[in-house]
Amino acid sequence: MNLLCFLLFLALPFLGRTQDIVFRFIAVPNGNAGEQHYTVRPVKGREGNEKILFMLGGTGGKARNYLRFCDEAAKMGYHVISLSYPNKESARKFCQLSEDTACYGQFRQEVVFGIDAIQEYEVLPETCILNRMKEALQMLSSKDPEGNWTVFRNEDEVNWRKVLLAGHSQGAGHAAYIAKHYALAKVLMFAGPNDYHTKLQRAGGWLEAKSATPIGRYFAFLHQYDALIPFEEQITQLKSMGIQSPPYTYIPNQDIPSGTQILLSTLDKASPYTHISLVIDSHTPVDENGNPFYRTVWRWMLE
Repeated sequence: MNLLCFLLFLALPFLGRTQDIVFRFIAVPNGNAGEQHYTVRPVKGREGNEKILFMLGGTGGKARNYLRFCDEAAKMGYHVISLSYPNKESARKFCQLSEDTACYGQFRQEVVFGIDAIQEYEVLPETCILNRMKEALQMLSSKDPEGNWTVFRNEDEVNWRKVLLAGHSQGAGHAAYIAKHYALAKVLMFAGPNDYHTKLQRAGGWLEAKSATPIGRYFAFLHQYDALIPFEEQITQLKSMGIQSPPYTYIPNQDIPSGTQILLSTLDKASPYTHISLVIDSHTPVDENGNPFYRTVWRWMLE
């Protein structure tokens, strides 16, 4: 199969997609068979945003798991790339019981930069997150010139000041880690970060590091009854990053207070899927018209 092939205008009726969504699945160079990024142009008439949203999925997740959120961003004028990257293993598998506070940072250095930083896990430079981001922009700039993807590149580098970086679970940690190194427009974390040392009862060391992205540009959406990760651990990590905003419980049809950086859901608290329901298509709740229940939260985070 040609690695640069584009699959145009795929039919996904369960999303209620209309013809104003111009989207593509693009094959991943050096990826596994069938591995694809999901990309979306801004909806016609909203193209003036000149910002791009990169979405990083959770452990074992696929780029196509987050289409509702990505399409909502496109409706707000964003270019979007839901990125496929090496996410087979979680950071917690290697570091949760470790007493080395550098462990989580080393794992993320491996996945983000492709630097050999952790013995138990290998991510090659050509498959790391940063290289995947650069390659995706290069491919889109070449194959979809009408999409105006070139504005998100500085020669062969990413134009970071135009980037909103979102992530779910493991991806939330990667988004925050990258924001420590580059000044981004905004960082959006869903059900994460999750870099907590159980034995030490403290957050991973990298979370306390100085951030190139101002701390006021970090935003988190958590579930208070997260079925996978203790909610208290997530709050501890956000505080260790310097986010002092008190958590606010989302109530539909009520304004979100100014200055809020941490939003909470308490919906379906007995569900075993609360960790993924905040943003994954298969389990995010919808109203009687098929619209995502968290659409207002997503748009608030993207504003």
